[in-house]
Amino acid sequence: MPHPVLWQWALLALGAFSVGVSKTGVPGLGIVSVVIFTLLLPTKFSVGAALLVLICADLLAVAVHRKSGDLKQVARLLPWSVVGIALGALFLNKIDDRLLKPILGGVLFAICLLGIRRSQQKDAPRVPAWAAPLTGLAAGFTTMIANAAGPVTTLYLLAMRLPKEAFLGTAAVYFFLINWIKVPFAIFLSHNIDLDSVRFAVLLFPFAILGGLAGKPLASRISQQRFEQFALALTALGSLWMLCRSLIH
Repeated sequence: MPHPVLWQWALLALGAFSVGVSKTGVPGLGIVSVVIFTLLLPTKFSVGAALLVLICADLLAVAVHRKSGDLKQVARLLPWSVVGIALGALFLNKIDDRLLKPILGGVLFAICLLGIRRSQQKDAPRVPAWAAPLTGLAAGFTTMIANAAGPVTTLYLLAMRLPKEAFLGTAAVYFFLINWIKVPFAIFLSHNIDLDSVRFAVLLFPFAILGGLAGKPLASRISQQRFEQFALALTALGSLWMLCRSLIH
């Protein structure tokens, strides 16, 4: 198990806090945790520890927003996401992460630009029927391979023009289910979760919970327009970070 020094623990706590805020208030802010965990922890260990912190925050997000979620949207995405997770698990050790991440980052950034353009149109075209299956597959696959389901799902839910509360509730239920489905794969296939990662993640749980508690009142102060702008901007930054980091390495 890694042994971070004090300043590293402070940054990891900030990362866990950002996870909580992103789950209950500002979608996309979780990219802060992705950057911090990736930089400070070994890659394999960080994936497992981050998943456990996400699940902790998911529990709070579901408790806070479960009544506002659009379960029809969850039902449209979930079966395809399970297929995507299974495909991702099959290809987990066969796909070069260095090749996948720049492609994924570039595609997501391009979609973000389209999302920004769409948000500026009063009469945006209706989302096609194939968008949900494609999003579900992409989210499931990328969450197993590159932990990138957040940007994919955020862009889809924004395109559906869900009200702020419905967006947060739908995302809360969806990610709660998806992250629990990933656990057996993380334990038995990729071996990202073990006793060390559990002990490590437990130390960060309080900060994720604090972030979740802070996110709810923060969301209530943000207008629908600002909410969508924040989500798009943070998703675009996350996509750019994935692209730049993979190209540098």
